[in-house]
Amino acid sequence: MKIILDSTVLCADFPLNGTAFSVLIEGLPRIAGQLCIPAVVVDELENKYREALRDLNRKASKLNRELARILLTPIDGAVTSIDDDGEAKRYRRFLLDFVHRVGGLVLPYPDVDHVKIVSRALMRRKPFKENGSGYRDALIWESLLHFANKTADPIYFVTHNKRDFGEGPRVHPDLSADLVALGVDPQRVVVLPSLEALSSQFILPQLERLDDMVNKMASGTLSAFSLEEWLMGDFIDVLNDQECGGHMLDVSGLNVSATVSKVKEVRSFDVDDIRVLSRDRLVVSVRARIVSEVCVSCNWDVLWSNSRIRDVFGDCDFRSSDIVWIDVNTRLSLDAIMNQRKMTVQSAKVCEVEGVGATYTLGQRS
Repeated sequence: MKIILDSTVLCADFPLNGTAFSVLIEGLPRIAGQLCIPAVVVDELENKYREALRDLNRKASKLNRELARILLTPIDGAVTSIDDDGEAKRYRRFLLDFVHRVGGLVLPYPDVDHVKIVSRALMRRKPFKENGSGYRDALIWESLLHFANKTADPIYFVTHNKRDFGEGPRVHPDLSADLVALGVDPQRVVVLPSLEALSSQFILPQLERLDDMVNKMASGTLSAFSLEEWLMGDFIDVLNDQECGGHMLDVSGLNVSATVSKVKEVRSFDVDDIRVLSRDRLVVSVRARIVSEVCVSCNWDVLWSNSRIRDVFGDCDFRSSDIVWIDVNTRLSLDAIMNQRKMTVQSAKVCEVEGVGATYTLGQRS
């Protein structure tokens, strides 16, 4: 099977060492899978990495100015600016080396007529959007088309962009028509929304399941590790690394800072699965219900006119407040990689998160 990754998947984990990629790398030989990344995705990823570093440089510069403004004694260890161009080129070499190391392929840019691309954009055929954008997505799709015409293997296209490529498991009808025109069975190209979906369908069933450990971790009788203590402690870093505070409150995409300040309570949890990933690593799947304190700050005077803000916060008017602390009752699911010998969490990823109720505490303006 051939596994093609979109840039939306790769950008979620630039170092390619998180939970989902750890499972993928270990699982590829077990499922006779080959990783394929279009060259346009390599270029796009290098650019997005550069943009991410530039944004961090701007934030670091602002932080340095703020520190210099308020500190009585200057500090020696100011936040260092990063060579974003140099690091982006280094990242490109890292990415290409990664693909080579796992026995993968970089799919070349497609030899496609520009008139064809322009015509497709004007007709708003997928993967172009209604506003005509989508040139890079069109090149990714053309790369997949050319590759599908050369291989008889099934192709699994992993992308977060279901709107333009298809809800899955089948591609969008516009794209299916392209496959038919090439003589390729559309059933042979499957769209998956995430690496987790790929792993759960193909890789995890190949791994040994530790039923006894599932029962002990779920009951809290596993002597070397307490899931509840981890959820109350180090898990907060996972929540904030993935910016889960905004997702809990459904304010992602708005100019709102929503940071989880603490996990106040673990109301319940279920250990769905524990599998042996390698000699000393386990992959653990958990569902939990927690109460999280989320610290929210924004320009309420500006944002109160936004209907989504009013939908989220109801009748509570926070315009007299700088900061709002919100206790959010949250349901979530997560996957974690654990060191089996030390029984420590090496990485974790929240797969689903939903806030299902909240109470508020205000921080008044001075």
